[in-house]
Amino acid sequence: MKTRISGIFTVFVLAALLITPVVSGDDPADMEVVLAADGGDLIQTAYNAVATTGGLVATVSMISMEGAAPGTVDQSALNSVAVTGDDQEVIMDIEMTAIAGGDISQDAMNTAAIAGDNVDLSQSISMSADSAEGTVTQNAENYAIFEGNQAFIEQYISMSGIGSQVFQNPDSQGNVLFYMGDEGIISQYFEAAASGFDLVEQYLQNFIDSSGDDSVIGQSVIASAVAESGPVYQVGMNVAAGDDGMDLGQEVWLAGSSPDVWQESENVARFQNDATISQWIALSGMSTENDVTQYAYNSAVGTDDSGDSTSFVAQGIAGAAWGRPTANQMFSNYIETSQDPDESLIAAQSIAATIDAEQYAGQNLVNYMDWWGGVDGQLGQEILASSFADLISQYSGNYLNPFP
Repeated sequence: MKTRISGIFTVFVLAALLITPVVSGDDPADMEVVLAADGGDLIQTAYNAVATTGGLVATVSMISMEGAAPGTVDQSALNSVAVTGDDQEVIMDIEMTAIAGGDISQDAMNTAAIAGDNVDLSQSISMSADSAEGTVTQNAENYAIFEGNQAFIEQYISMSGIGSQVFQNPDSQGNVLFYMGDEGIISQYFEAAASGFDLVEQYLQNFIDSSGDDSVIGQSVIASAVAESGPVYQVGMNVAAGDDGMDLGQEVWLAGSSPDVWQESENVARFQNDATISQWIALSGMSTENDVTQYAYNSAVGTDDSGDSTSFVAQGIAGAAWGRPTANQMFSNYIETSQDPDESLIAAQSIAATIDAEQYAGQNLVNYMDWWGGVDGQLGQEILASSFADLISQYSGNYLNPFP
C-alpha cells in the first residue's frame, strides 16, 4: 500500500488492521505495509497481525514508513504474531524514517507469542528522525513470550535522532523476552545515537527471563549522545535470569558529550549451576562547562540449587571522564555465591577509572563478594584509578565477605 499526498493542509495517512490468520498448513504468511507521504503535518499508522498453527510456516511481518513535512510527523507501527508449531521461522521488521521542521514522534512495537521447538524468531526495529527545530521522541519495544526448545531468537533495536531535544525510549521497555525452554540461542541488541541542541535523554534496556537449561545469551547496549547547550542523560541496562548451564555475555557502552553529562549503567544476572557469566561496562563522558557523573554496577547472584556445580564469573568496568570543572565516578562489581555447599566458583572483578577535571575529581570504586560457607573456588579483584584536579577524593576497596 502506498499513499502520497502533498499540500499545505494537515495530512493523515492510515494503514490499519491488516489481519491474515493462517489456521493450518504449510503456506507462508507474508504481510507488508509501505507508507510514504509529505505534507504540512503528517500522521502515519500501520498494523500487521497474524496467527498460525501448523508446521513449516514462514511468517513475515514488515512495516516501512517514510515521512517528510515542514510541520510535525507522528508515526506508529505494530506487528503482532502468534505462532504454534515446530520448525518455523518468524520475521518481524519495522523501519521508520522521518524528516520535519517541527516535532517528530515515533512509536514501534513487535510482539510475539511462540510455542514450538526449533523455531527461529527475529524482531527488528530501526528508526531515524531529523527535526530542524522541534522535539524528537522515539519509543521502541520488542516483546516475546516463547515456549519451546532449541530456539534461535534475535531482538534488535536501532535509533537515530536529531532535534532541539531528543528523547529515546522514555516510555518503552526495549527488548523483552520470556523464554521457557532448553538450549536456546538468544541475542538482544539495542543501539542509539542522538544529537540535541538543548537536551538528550536515552533509556536503553534489555531483559531476559530464561527458565530452561543450557541457553546461550548475549545482551548489548550501545549509546552515544551529543548536546550543544544542555545536558545529556544516558541509562543503559541489561538484566538476565537463567537456569543450569547458562552462558551469558552482557555489555554496556555509553559515550556522551555536553555541558553536563549523566551516565548510569547496570548489568544484572541471576544464575544456577554450571554457568559462565561475563559482564562489561565502558563509559566515556566529556563536559564542556559543568559536570560529568558516571555510575556503573555489575551484579551476579547465584540462586539456590542442588548438585555439583562449577561456575565462572568475570566482571569489568572501565570509565573515562573529562569534567569542566568537576567529575565523579561511582563504580562497583558485586558477586554472591549460592548456599549450595557443592558449588565451586571461579571469579574475577576489575575496575579501571580515569578522571581529568579542573576543580574536583571524586572516585568511589568497589569490588565486593558475598561468599557462602562451604563453597570453594578462587577470586581475583583489582582496581586501577587515576585523577587529575585541584581537589581529589578517592575511595576504593576490595571486599570478601564470608558467611558462616
